[in-house]
Amino acid sequence: MDYQNFLSNISFRLIGPETSPASDGLYILPRRNGGWARLLQLPEAPFDLINTTLPCGEREMQGRLRDICKIPRMSTFVIGAMINLGVSQMSDDQAFVNVGLWNGFTFLAGMIGNPGKVCIGIDNFSEYGGPRDAFNSRFDRYKSQKHHFYDMDYAEYFSRLDKGLIGFYLYDAEHSYHNQLRGLQIAEPFFADGCIILIDDTNWSEPRNATLDFINASAHDYRMLLDVTTSCNSHPTFWNGIMILQKVGLASKEAPITDFGPPSDQRTATLKASSKKSNGARAETTLPLAVEEGLREFPVVSIIVNSGGQGHVLSETIESALNQTHPRIEVIVVDDGSTDDSREIIARYGTRVIPLLRDNEGHTSAINAGLSLSKGDFVCLVNAGDRLASNAVEVAMNARDDHARFLKNLHRSMREIERLVPAEETFILVDEDRWGTTSEVGAGRHRTPFLERGGEYWGPPPDDATAIQEFERLRKSGASFIVFGWPAFWWFGYYPGFHHHLRSTFRCVMENERVVVFDLRR
Repeated sequence: MDYQNFLSNISFRLIGPETSPASDGLYILPRRNGGWARLLQLPEAPFDLINTTLPCGEREMQGRLRDICKIPRMSTFVIGAMINLGVSQMSDDQAFVNVGLWNGFTFLAGMIGNPGKVCIGIDNFSEYGGPRDAFNSRFDRYKSQKHHFYDMDYAEYFSRLDKGLIGFYLYDAEHSYHNQLRGLQIAEPFFADGCIILIDDTNWSEPRNATLDFINASAHDYRMLLDVTTSCNSHPTFWNGIMILQKVGLASKEAPITDFGPPSDQRTATLKASSKKSNGARAETTLPLAVEEGLREFPVVSIIVNSGGQGHVLSETIESALNQTHPRIEVIVVDDGSTDDSREIIARYGTRVIPLLRDNEGHTSAINAGLSLSKGDFVCLVNAGDRLASNAVEVAMNARDDHARFLKNLHRSMREIERLVPAEETFILVDEDRWGTTSEVGAGRHRTPFLERGGEYWGPPPDDATAIQEFERLRKSGASFIVFGWPAFWWFGYYPGFHHHLRSTFRCVMENERVVVFDLRR
């Protein structure tokens, strides 16, 4: 299938890019009978594989990428599928180049099933804890003679080593404006005609604006194949937003591009992948009071297993679902017209499972039927072949409880800040960007993240001197308080010079297990 047609015909079964999670961080799935259930995602059963509808080759792509969808990642199955197909369609004299690998998901997605295509990964593992050994192990497992990894800075790679044409390019290193722009500009001389460029994290303004400025400044012309934002980061569709460009020739720009117009604009068409099969999932989810407050101490969790004609692995999946440590489990096994021995296997379990046997009504319809039949307050969607750890549901439920405690502490922290910081004042918030609060808190109090660039979180400072310098810049710009949230309490030990500067110069007006607040007004 043509790459453009593939992108424009992607859709999602239950949750689309616009769907937001509820206040507890879980997505709400409407049942056809008018009820609701919370979606409990399990690491051994990647929900994004079940949720995604590809216009062609869906089962083959699932089989190809299933294993790597279970590694730590900051991406999704559909992004991996777009990379895999794009690499497969490159000319043999072109390369897939991925800058910034972390655990390797996007790079491996381009490699797997493409042994004859040149794939080049570049990372010096300076961010996110540098999982070098884990990546190398995975790379060795999947690589062919045409797959190469370079442990170095990408600028060094392009200046010293790259001499060939790039057919598919992904820059996924540090996403500040400067580095995003530099990552595109350094690679551009190697872009082949028709080169596909994937930009992720485009929910954030800096990589998005850097990409727009790259297009405007380039001597070449670029066509927008896809531009999708998501309701939040870590979204099961397009994670944190995505743009896909294609180099199409020399530029013919009459005016700078500041945003992308409607699909009729041929040069910058924005083709939105939608959840047209989403069964009514709403972007903003507010639960009925009975659903929000009516949960039991050990609520029923429904595990819906899709047999998918995979009888040879179905028993293992059913057994792992039945043997959960969570005390109240309901297992529903859906079979949609399998021609193998799946139905015989299901029958062996008798009343231990709830069978739902259908006659080729489609995957989406089967999932929704299983959802409507389920009785659990929470549901897990599992494919045959997924083997759940015995405590998978228990761990997921505990994580939800931890999230509820987090939200309770966050709410109390916000109220404490509102009591201390006068209305219309600005305060510096040191929270590792974990609180997810808006720029205004309460009655117009303005939050500035720390470190910050252009009003957005920039990451922790490299040393005490930088912390003090940036703090003083913000204080002199009008910040009246600095607030440390509990996720950043480790700063006090890691930056002793900055800590001493605050303690010796400013009055600490609150200190508890949630917040430490200094008054900067002198």
